[in-house]
Amino acid sequence: MNKNKVEFGTSNFHIGLYTVTASGVTLEKPMHVPGMRALSLEAESEESKFFADDTIYFSDYNDNGLKGDLNMALFPDEFKTKFLNYAEMEDGGIGQVKGMPGKQVYFAFEGKGDKQKRRHIFFNASLGAIKREHKTIEDGKEVEEESIAITVVGDNASGILKVSYSPEDTGYKTLFETPAIPKVKQQI
Repeated sequence: MNKNKVEFGTSNFHIGLYTVTASGVTLEKPMHVPGMRALSLEAESEESKFFADDTIYFSDYNDNGLKGDLNMALFPDEFKTKFLNYAEMEDGGIGQVKGMPGKQVYFAFEGKGDKQKRRHIFFNASLGAIKREHKTIEDGKEVEEESIAITVVGDNASGILKVSYSPEDTGYKTLFETPAIPKVKQQI
C-alpha cells in the first residue's frame, strides 16, 4: 500500500531498450540520464457510446496508452546515439540522421514522498525528436532545457503500462539495474 500522502520531485531517470523477440521481451540494462526536469503524461483514451431509447444506453473508454513530454536539462550524446536517430561522425561530431528507424524503450525514475521515495517504470515507449529553443543571452543567463515527445503503449504480453514501487518491494531494489518483465500476480 502507498504510505505517502503526496509525492513531489523527480530524479534518477534511467532508460533502456525494450526489445521484442520471438521468445518474448527483454529489458536491456538501463542507462542513467542526469538532468530530469519534468515528465507529463496523459492517457490516450476514447469514449465509445451506444445510443438506444433516446439516451446513452452504454458508455465505455478504451485505453490506448499514454502520451506526453519529457523535459531534461540536456540530453547527452550517448542518449542520442543509443535511443534516437543520431550517429557519431567521422570528424568527431554527433549528427542527426533523417530516416533512421526508432527504437522502443522503457524508462524509470524516482519521486520523493512525504514518508518515502517511490520508483516508477513505464514499458514499451517510443521517442519523438528533441525540441529545443536557441536564444540569445539578454539581461541574465537563462538555461534552455530540451524536451522530447513520448508515447507509452505498454508491455506487449501483459498490457501493463506502468508499475510503481515502494522501498520494501523487491522490484524497487533492482529497478535501475535489472528491471523485471512485468507480470500480474495471479488471484486465487
